[in-house]
Amino acid sequence: MSLTAGTVINHARDMHPALSPANAPAVVGYRALTRFSGDLVQAVTVRQPAFLAKTATVALPLAVFDSGQSLATSISAGWLDLLEVFGQRTDGASTTEWPVRVHLIPWEQRDMLQKFPAVTVRDNTLYLLGNETDWELLASLKLTYTPRPASVLSDTSVLEVPDDALDALATMLCSFYLWRLVSDPQYRVTGDMASLWDGKAEKERTKFLNRIWRTGQRQSYRVRDVM
Repeated sequence: MSLTAGTVINHARDMHPALSPANAPAVVGYRALTRFSGDLVQAVTVRQPAFLAKTATVALPLAVFDSGQSLATSISAGWLDLLEVFGQRTDGASTTEWPVRVHLIPWEQRDMLQKFPAVTVRDNTLYLLGNETDWELLASLKLTYTPRPASVLSDTSVLEVPDDALDALATMLCSFYLWRLVSDPQYRVTGDMASLWDGKAEKERTKFLNRIWRTGQRQSYRVRDVM
């Protein structure tokens, strides 16, 4: 099941009687959810980079080798982090296999001697390092990246977070809505009341992130010495 903006807004309104559709408008909630879901994605990415990762394919050879490949074209929705790159050989039996690890090199070290194959990124463009003739050995590249969350525009917008983020997002949104009503005598929402919901929102956010981090703690890691 996918978590939609409309579901989160309805749950947020259920949390306090002052949050009617008139007092907690959906269009305002969309923009708030864009920020809140982006915050959760960023927090997850810091600790578990691959948790929300997706892949994109770059066909080789490039149209102009020296111009590189625009990531705005390959990843049209935008990206937060490029995790890894693998290559498919031109003599590969299957395009579903990506056996060649491609090294990600900082732009500042592009002129240093690098093990082939290697790539670097600058200004949202992927550049292939080394001689163009060497890259004839590869037919395509698979990029693994963390996507940038899309803007929330309607009730049916799907949020780029796991379903169990519902309580965290709904409570955060409830707190946001209540702060908009503080000091309005018609609704009698006080700053203390809004602060109370701030605390609840932080607890739910922490609980959600802890669940993600526990997933990583149960995984086994090995350190590979490449020196």
